[in-house]
Amino acid sequence: MEKRNRILLLLRILLIASGVLWLSLAITGEGSPLLVASGIINIVTLLATLTSRRSAWLWSLVMATSSSNLIIYVYQGYAAYQLLQITLSQLPIASFLIDLVGAVFFIVLILRLYARPEELSSLPTPKTSEERKKSKD
Repeated sequence: MEKRNRILLLLRILLIASGVLWLSLAITGEGSPLLVASGIINIVTLLATLTSRRSAWLWSLVMATSSSNLIIYVYQGYAAYQLLQITLSQLPIASFLIDLVGAVFFIVLILRLYARPEELSSLPTPKTSEERKKSKD
């Protein structure tokens, strides 16, 4: 599998997992009702990555969604850490670990897409005329 496709697959998995997580937390009452908006935005961004081709607005949408997910994961992790200081039960430990993993994944994804925005495209980038001449030789 090509690296570009792996990054895109990782992005799509993270978006669907985060979207479902935020929606389920909001619906069950475990999180803020404002998480509904984040869950919907994740799903919309996922659909945009499935249907759109490489464009500047898609990169902006993915970066904004990833940044908001990072902020939410960090905040949720902080809240779980505060619960860990009060009691050592399984729920805060699991929540803290999930939020930590989510935050790390989104940090890596944001840095990777910021450094190489062309990896967001599922299609190979078109070759320039110079590259075509070199490949013929």
